[in-house]
Amino acid sequence: MGTDDQTNTCSFHMSGALPAGGDHLGGTFGQSPTLDSWYPQRLRVELLHRNGVDADPLGADFDYAAAFATIDFTTLKSDIKRLLTTSVDWWPADYGNYGPQMIRMAWHAAGTYRIADGRGGAGTAMQRFAPIGSWWDNGNTDKSRRLLQPIKHQYGNALSWADLMVLTGNCSLELMGLPTYGFGGGRLDAWEPDDGTWWGPEVWNPHAVASPDEMVSRDERWHGQNGDADYDLQSPLAASHQALIYVNPEGPYSNGDPLGSARDIRITFTRMAMNDEETVALIAGGHAFGKSHGQVPASDIGPSPEKAPIESMGLGWHNPVGTGSAEHTSTNGIEGSWTPTSRTCSRTTTSRRKARPARCSGHRLTRRRRRLRTPTYPVR
Repeated sequence: MGTDDQTNTCSFHMSGALPAGGDHLGGTFGQSPTLDSWYPQRLRVELLHRNGVDADPLGADFDYAAAFATIDFTTLKSDIKRLLTTSVDWWPADYGNYGPQMIRMAWHAAGTYRIADGRGGAGTAMQRFAPIGSWWDNGNTDKSRRLLQPIKHQYGNALSWADLMVLTGNCSLELMGLPTYGFGGGRLDAWEPDDGTWWGPEVWNPHAVASPDEMVSRDERWHGQNGDADYDLQSPLAASHQALIYVNPEGPYSNGDPLGSARDIRITFTRMAMNDEETVALIAGGHAFGKSHGQVPASDIGPSPEKAPIESMGLGWHNPVGTGSAEHTSTNGIEGSWTPTSRTCSRTTTSRRKARPARCSGHRLTRRRRRLRTPTYPVR
């Protein structure tokens, strides 16, 4: 049939290297600036369906309690303890025992908890994702999780990353002679980063800094000066600095002020649901194990896991000096063991007695238990 339509339907051919023409690629889907850049104060209703069932890689019908119950718990703990004393060449164990670095991993997973909004903690293994996994305070925890990967592959979906990380901390303490109260499984993994939790007002540009040290700041979260009557940390925060789990070991202003450190420690750990006795046990006892690493300046360390190139396979903080590990490892800048008995819990480090339950209200106990997201499964 004929037509009187004289519309020109020939398209103009766009030159250039890109499929749609041109040579210069701009942004891609999800890249900033996005809606949140234009309207950062908008009501983000999409947060209500984070980790939704429809996109859950385990499926809507997966029953973690039933899967966890199939594990021979004694065998699992034996497998973990065997791994802790089996050093590997790509990341050798200090003194032949990975226990100390695994305790650090487990504590840093739990240590993000704060009582004001109940966010953070070890309950969903958020240390696997940014921003937490790429905080400067979590340097080289990526190696600890990679060391645990064979255990995770062996037990599969029956053992969540969150449970594995906490249980490995328990096994590490037991291996070094510290009695524990047992373990309760039941932590369900998150499968995507948490971009809803507010970790503080400070922002840093990883592309415009000379050292990872520069992500550690406290410029905007505090009101007043340490020691002033109006000294106050913004709620709901607990950590004294951006990119730290708790406080700066060099003092509030990196000036070595012990009294100022004591003020920040009490504020921070109280907001993490810990009393003074528990705080001393954690800081003194937790640092009685293992050693610190500081052979290379922070300015020489490579990018965090989130910013590392794809060929790094999810690992960050590359150290270009020597082997980059063992005697060339660098994490916190200090070099040397904490105590003469860094692989065992003895009276030269901390008491072998189990810690007494703190005298506090039931409400406080409930909050403290939530720090590790106390599960519903039996303690073993």
